[in-house]
Amino acid sequence: MLTTYLSGIRPGEALNLRRGCISRSKTLELVFLSGTQEKAQPVRRERSPATIPWVVTEHVGRAIALLEQLAPGDLLFPFAGRYTPNAFRHANSRVMSASRANQRVRAFVEWFNTDVAGKVGHEQIAADPHGPITLSRFRRTLAWHIVRRPGGLIAGAIQYGHLRTQITQGYSGQADSGFNDDVGFEEFLMRCETIHADHERLGSGEHVSGPAASSYVSRVTTAREFLGHSVSSPAQARALLANETLQIHHGTFLTCVYRAETAACRDFSQSAATPIWRKCKPSCRNIARTDQDIGALEAHNDELISDPLHLHLPLPLRARLNERTTSNSSIISNHRDTAASASELRKPQSQAATWTSEL
Repeated sequence: MLTTYLSGIRPGEALNLRRGCISRSKTLELVFLSGTQEKAQPVRRERSPATIPWVVTEHVGRAIALLEQLAPGDLLFPFAGRYTPNAFRHANSRVMSASRANQRVRAFVEWFNTDVAGKVGHEQIAADPHGPITLSRFRRTLAWHIVRRPGGLIAGAIQYGHLRTQITQGYSGQADSGFNDDVGFEEFLMRCETIHADHERLGSGEHVSGPAASSYVSRVTTAREFLGHSVSSPAQARALLANETLQIHHGTFLTCVYRAETAACRDFSQSAATPIWRKCKPSCRNIARTDQDIGALEAHNDELISDPLHLHLPLPLRARLNERTTSNSSIISNHRDTAASASELRKPQSQAATWTSEL
């Protein structure tokens, strides 16, 4: 489970792993996983040091090392049960089937809930409402976490942000691995869910401020009224992701209605399709602030102001903090004074359309 989850490889590729598949580069400080590749060109299918396909975490390396101690032969996942006559007979020739591997996963969950959870004080593994846990779901689950966790807790941002960078350095980052397609689909689904939630809040009377407020309302309304499109290929998902209407990205205290031409974070020597949050500037014309953004900013600002540790900060840091809280208060006050509802922000555009039709 750990190997398929933290590497992004396909179930069949994991089940065909053999002893000696892990190697390390001291120079690059990376762990490599070599194995038979599915859906690849013939020259890349053979397992060899010259075609090391996956860059993995140290956790995967340790899991493989443990399997090598347990495996009776060359295959890490032989067909038969361990230490049975069939296990030794087919240890080098017959790989465990995916259905049998799925049975092992279910057996592990049952064993953990029955014999382990209560003794170590860990909560039981709950039944999945979407059906049994199978190997094929780990790859998609990794893609889900890579796309959605960086916007959450700091620990998740570091773990999955780093993991995305790491695994795409090898075979998982190439077109024939298909993993980037899984990530692309997850990004598209998340973008659609985000816009649906945005539209629900606008319909409930949420107010919006900032230089991109009208663009935010226009895009959310346009995307929500879209009649739909059948997405049947990764290429279609990528094309839809590039659609300007879907370029709405929620940060912690603001919303970026991304437009490359006016993005203050963009390096014009490079083409950036999404905002670069670490380079976000308060003066950017792509910023919109919703009631949800302001609520989060207000809670954060109150926490900064009331934190007693500020009294012990050096004077330069205290001055910097006061400058930040003052700026935050100004943003909050400006939102309350100038924010408009969706219907108010649409009025100028509707009037312009009327003039155009009359002309």
